Amino acid sequence: MRRVFASPAAGALLAGLALLLPVPSARAQTYDDYRFPEWDSLPARILAEARNSLDPEDVEPLRRVEFVFDASLRDWATVQIHRDGTRYRIVLYKAMLAAIDATVRSSIVTSYAPACADSYERRFYAVYAADFREDDHGPTVPGLPLPETFLAGEPGCAAYAELLRDLPAAWRERYDLLFDGSVAFVFLHELAHIRLNHNAPAGPAESRRREAAADAWAIERLPRLYPAGTALPVLLHIAKTTTPPLDEQREMSHPAGAERIVRLLDVLIQKQRDAGFLAQLRQLRATFSPLIAAPPAQAAGPVTASRPRHER
Repeated sequence: MRRVFASPAAGALLAGLALLLPVPSARAQTYDDYRFPEWDSLPARILAEARNSLDPEDVEPLRRVEFVFDASLRDWATVQIHRDGTRYRIVLYKAMLAAIDATVRSSIVTSYAPACADSYERRFYAVYAADFREDDHGPTVPGLPLPETFLAGEPGCAAYAELLRDLPAAWRERYDLLFDGSVAFVFLHELAHIRLNHNAPAGPAESRRREAAADAWAIERLPRLYPAGTALPVLLHIAKTTTPPLDEQREMSHPAGAERIVRLLDVLIQKQRDAGFLAQLRQLRATFSPLIAAPPAQAAGPVTASRPRHER
């Protein structure tokens, strides 16, 4: 089960990073028809960075890994295993890319007009909740609204739609850093499943343990490629869309999204020295930590369930 959870504190935190976006077609109304040509080279660049930056034992599997984006409107990433059992394909799908993009782009507006950014975020996740559907191939979410086209029609916000299109080029570097870092975190999380041999069947408790281990593995290694805080956009999105009521979390095959972002926040808080940013991190942690269920008691008996085909 997925619940949409939107946090104003999340937008305020990312606003401090103030990012720029690629300029979309003026005709594009949703992410369905929005193309990402500027991102075509990103998987290859992240693979190259990983090969140059990770330890040798982590680099070895990369010789057998392909990393690609898929234009299907699915909000997930996955590892596909080749039939020979030795080669892997890490796939990140379009709706997750759209969610990362929307998070970092709306954070720009938060810096200038928080009410406009909040209005866009509410609309984005209202559409997400209404259009979300899931099958054996993973969650699909069509119709997600672009920030520019939404804000252009929102009273008092049209100027910020133009601002998103016309920000100085100097902002672009900061956008790329945060967007690319979130994508790199997803890649490292999936690589962790390969590196840690998470292939055997697992029940919900073991699956959650594996997901937590993959997050920890990725968070530890992300600073070799990008600052650790650049994972916040994707984890904010996951926290908003995969945090059900406490009594339902123990049956999930993945940790609740709130648990995953709190784990990253604990790492960032430990290393942060700027008092203002530290206060924002702690505020964000206080927002999400009450949404996390206590660890379940250890279950007895053998584990027989299969690991889910898709990852969030």
